[in-house]
Amino acid sequence: MASSLKGMAKTQHTGVFRLKDGRLFARVTVHYADRTSRQAKQVLPLGATMDDARRLVLELKASLQQPIATPTPHPQDTFQTVQQYCVRWLKVKGPRLSPTTAEGYAEAINERILPRLGWMECKDVTRQAIEAWVVWVEKSVQPATRTMRKGEKVISYANPKAGQPYHEATMRKWWRCLKTILGDMAADLKEPTSAAQRVRQPQRPELPGVREQRTLDADGMGTLLVVAGKHFPQHYASIAVMAMTGMRAGEVFGLQWDAVDFTAGTITVRRAISKGQLRQRTKTGAWRTIPMHAALAAVLEAHKKRQIDAKHVGLRTGLLFPSDKGTARTPSGIRKIWTELKELAGTDIRVGNQVLRRSVNTQLVLAGVDRITTRAILGHTSEAMTQRYAGIGMDAKKDAVSRITPTAPTVAAEPSPTIH
Repeated sequence: MASSLKGMAKTQHTGVFRLKDGRLFARVTVHYADRTSRQAKQVLPLGATMDDARRLVLELKASLQQPIATPTPHPQDTFQTVQQYCVRWLKVKGPRLSPTTAEGYAEAINERILPRLGWMECKDVTRQAIEAWVVWVEKSVQPATRTMRKGEKVISYANPKAGQPYHEATMRKWWRCLKTILGDMAADLKEPTSAAQRVRQPQRPELPGVREQRTLDADGMGTLLVVAGKHFPQHYASIAVMAMTGMRAGEVFGLQWDAVDFTAGTITVRRAISKGQLRQRTKTGAWRTIPMHAALAAVLEAHKKRQIDAKHVGLRTGLLFPSDKGTARTPSGIRKIWTELKELAGTDIRVGNQVLRRSVNTQLVLAGVDRITTRAILGHTSEAMTQRYAGIGMDAKKDAVSRITPTAPTVAAEPSPTIH
């Protein structure tokens, strides 16, 4: 095999090469957060097309997705430890969770639960031990360095918040994970109550809750859209969807044209981008249908026409906002323009998808839209509310959307020759 791969030539598609004998060769390398990497490669038979090779690249990449980092258990003892229980718990729970949630649970277990509780036997975990864990978490400070994934690379960088306490919302994520584990543990051990019962969750009241204040009003949203249409026309349509529906960024970039009904004036959210992959489910696992504002419908109609006129390669995948190569775009793909948008719009708010999502939520609440309808539009579901959401009709949703009218142009004035 090695000798047959000598002299292979690159193609215009990442990960696809052509051998001297004309066969196509797919090779994928994935780098992980622990600085390790894995590679998968395969030679396609003669007669295979470039589309076959691109599909194989995606399949190889999916096969190399980093498995959920589960803690290594201690040697089997007579009595099960918290660490051993967490290993088994995550292996059972993991397949039923979204990749992002499973990764969050694994991180909380490895970095926040096991260092303090992992050595204890499950039968010895008491309320006092959990109280001590809460105190420890509240006193924890952020590390000197952080890591982030950029494509297939893992980059370490200095943490500007090194030595600062964690935000209360972050500590509560760890707490929810621990509380869920302790509840399941109590049920497995046939204990009447969980060790987390009557324990106060981590708090940090001295930190100001400014997150909710970072929202734009209707005029601010309109100004942002005008600026986006003028300076970033290639991203205008996707930003308009975020600003006029409050959809999550992963849901926006997971949209396909079969989800947009111009006749009914609706968008059905049933897919999302997660970990760089297009998944046939949303973050909550539930579909929802959102009415389109008339201005948004005009934006998307113009956007589709430009795709068709340019014969964009993304039309084959049906994605509304594909990359230049026609593949699924990730939310990080437009991250670099948010800072410029903030400055051009003249706002002191750090703009981003979550800001637009919270802004839509705030406008709906201020407009007097009831919380049930607001949650049905934004997809803020919970087990207790799922059945009630099902009763929200399209008329109620359309009435809610009609109350928020950002003053924005319907189409970008000077569309870029590159369609995304």
